[in-house]
Amino acid sequence: MKRILNVQKQIGTLGKNAKNPFFKSAYLDLTTLIEHVTPLLNEQGLVLLQPLAGDTVTSASMDSETGEVIASSSLTLPNIS
Repeated sequence: MKRILNVQKQIGTLGKNAKNPFFKSAYLDLTTLIEHVTPLLNEQGLVLLQPLAGDTVTSASMDSETGEVIASSSLTLPNIS
C-alpha cells in the first residue's frame, strides 16, 4: 500500500476539464484521469488493469514483478438496451 500512497501523493488535484450539458455541470473525464495516473503507477512498479467480463468491470492495481493484486474493486454495468 505504500506505493499506492506514493502515487496518491503525486497525483495532487486534477481539475474538471469536461462539461455535461444535460446536467449543466463539469467533471474530470476518465481518459484524462487514466493518462495522468498510469505513468505515476508505472513509476512505482504498479500496473492498472480494467478487464471486462460480461457486465462487470474490475479495476485492479497489480505489482508488476510478483503479479500480486494490491487493490481491486468491481462494478456491474447497467443494461441500457
